[in-house]
Amino acid sequence: SMDAYISVENRIKMDGPITTAIRTLQTKIDADRVMILELHNGKVNASGVHFAYISSSYEVVKPGFAKILLDTQNLPTSLLAGDWGPLLEGKCLFVDPTFDAFATPSITDWMESNGVGTLGICPISSPDDERLVGLVMTQWADDIDNKKHSDYKLDMQLLSYKLSGMLSSK
Repeated sequence: SMDAYISVENRIKMDGPITTAIRTLQTKIDADRVMILELHNGKVNASGVHFAYISSSYEVVKPGFAKILLDTQNLPTSLLAGDWGPLLEGKCLFVDPTFDAFATPSITDWMESNGVGTLGICPISSPDDERLVGLVMTQWADDIDNKKHSDYKLDMQLLSYKLSGMLSSK
């Protein structure tokens, strides 16, 4: 339909500003990688229920770090099989396999296989109805000082708020 075409056109227009916004965050918090992941439905099970998936749509990395955007498409949300409660409540969290209760075996295996020491995750909500639409994910190869978590969370929350409108542009 024409509405879908306009939506895609507007979304393409947002690519530059979104990439600039995540590059700014990446530089400010000295992250090795910042990604935007968006929730979407996928294939339907035998009962007709859609599986929930998450795919990366934007990524910036420090020089020397390989991009993984193409390898992070159509991932089942069960990959982040920790407690989604804080994310659904709009809270950011950090995953350090030695420190955080969110560090379930599936997420720590993923972190280890991708060389991630600390992972920051912040929800992006729809500006209309507060529904979870995506995540800002920040990664560091090393463990970072826990004292920095609150500052980084604030920076990530500000970006999430800004992106909520950008990703929802019709």
